Order: sequence, then C-alpha cells, then structure tokens
Amino acid sequence: MVINNIEFTEEEIEEVDLARDLCDGMQVEGEKVICFEVLTHLFNHKVLVEENKDDLIKAYIQLTQYNKFWSAAEWFNNKHIEMVTSKLRRLIRTEN
Repeated sequence: MVINNIEFTEEEIEEVDLARDLCDGMQVEGEKVICFEVLTHLFNHKVLVEENKDDLIKAYIQLTQYNKFWSAAEWFNNKHIEMVTSKLRRLIRTEN
C-alpha cells in the first residue's frame, strides 16, 4: 500500500493489525493507546493524512514509546513496527 509516495508492506500492515487487536482498549498511564487504530484507519482509507495530523502525531509518539519498550526484549522481533514508525514520521513530515 502506498500513501503519499510512502510504501507500507503487507507484513507491516499485518503487524499493525495484530498489535491493534492485542492493544484494543488498552490504556497507558490513563491514556488510551490509539496508534494502531489510527494506522489501521489510514491503511483502510477511513482517514486522510492532512485531516488527522494531531492523531498521526499522537500515534507516532505512542509508536516510539512502544518501540522503546519492546527493544529491551531480545526475544521480540519488532522490526516491522519500527519500519512503520519511521514511515509514519516521513508521512507526517511530508504534510508540513
């Protein structure tokens, strides 16, 4: 899938879907985890980048924290979400 000239692979999209299901209804320090839901909506064309900048920035921040948390676990392969995080950052920057 290509969004604003940034390609998201099928594996990355599947990993986001899986994480969305695992984090459904989850809160961290009283704040709802929205990053995977926002990305799923983006992938399914339910939201537009230019109309949801605040949610995309919040999703990027949450993904960064998610990556930081899981990077300490040697047994957990987080490469797809790390790539999605990097691409989301580029997507946000291209809209500025």
